[in-house]
Amino acid sequence: MDDDTKKKLSEAIEQLFAAYGAVDDKMHNSEKGKDYSDVSEQIENALSELKAQVNISKE
Repeated sequence: MDDDTKKKLSEAIEQLFAAYGAVDDKMHNSEKGKDYSDVSEQIENALSELKAQVNISKE
């Protein structure tokens, strides 16, 4: 795996952890964190990037 691919995967994974972490924070304390609807676009973008990298690696 080249460095560019590793960087893209790492960024997508970090984005997912941050988004899901914010949702988790909201579940434990309604005054903190974010609703899923607030981060759903961020999650979808990160998942799309992961899927794109998987498809590239299959080629």
